[in-house]
Amino acid sequence: MKEFRVIIPLSIQLYMDEITDHIIAISHPEHAIRYIHEMIEEIRTLSYLADALPDSQSHFVKKNHPQGKRFNIKHGTWCVIFHIDHEYVIIDRIISSSSVTE
Repeated sequence: MKEFRVIIPLSIQLYMDEITDHIIAISHPEHAIRYIHEMIEEIRTLSYLADALPDSQSHFVKKNHPQGKRFNIKHGTWCVIFHIDHEYVIIDRIISSSSVTE
């Protein structure tokens, strides 16, 4: 099984900061930090799962990257769109799963 390095670009990190701020606004800072850490841990599993996931046929995913793949995290709440580039898994977008259109 091939292992990849997972790259979370700055734009995605900034978006995750926005998610953190939103959770803090409706809950507790500790909850927000735990939630984001759990998201990151699930995303990191792509280091060994990415190759097993098929390329998406979704037009929505392909708009983000032609060889884009989709990975749902946090019990399907969030959709992670990513692609593989040699030994890297590059996160292209994180979006609420309910916002993903086919």
